[in-house]
Amino acid sequence: LACKGSAVRALSGKGSAAWNEEWRRLGLGAVQEASAPALNRLMFVQTGFGCDQHGDRKGAGATSAAVRACRNAIEFNSIPGMVDHVPGGRKNMLIHVKLGIPEGYSVDHDEIRATFPYGRLLPVEVIHGG
Repeated sequence: LACKGSAVRALSGKGSAAWNEEWRRLGLGAVQEASAPALNRLMFVQTGFGCDQHGDRKGAGATSAAVRACRNAIEFNSIPGMVDHVPGGRKNMLIHVKLGIPEGYSVDHDEIRATFPYGRLLPVEVIHGG
């Protein structure tokens, strides 16, 4: 997760997705950024692992594994003081996701975005791997 130190802009909630109905009611969900603004300050790095052993290899198996990896990266972290150092708070935090996906597979970027409770999700970077 990274932070851009420029001016803060208001987010309307357009383009945001929510993990579940509770998040939707609370107005949580990352907003998809159309382009990747320049990052000038790395705040912290989180890594996660996810697999889909019984999923559909031709369908959503890679997406299920990617969602599990994203959730794994954020589930066991608590960095309460960090929000005070992000210009604009949680809603303006930039999130860069880099996924290793086996060759020939794809992931649903909207489902990836829905795993994050707040922030601005930069375009998801998918590389061969995983």
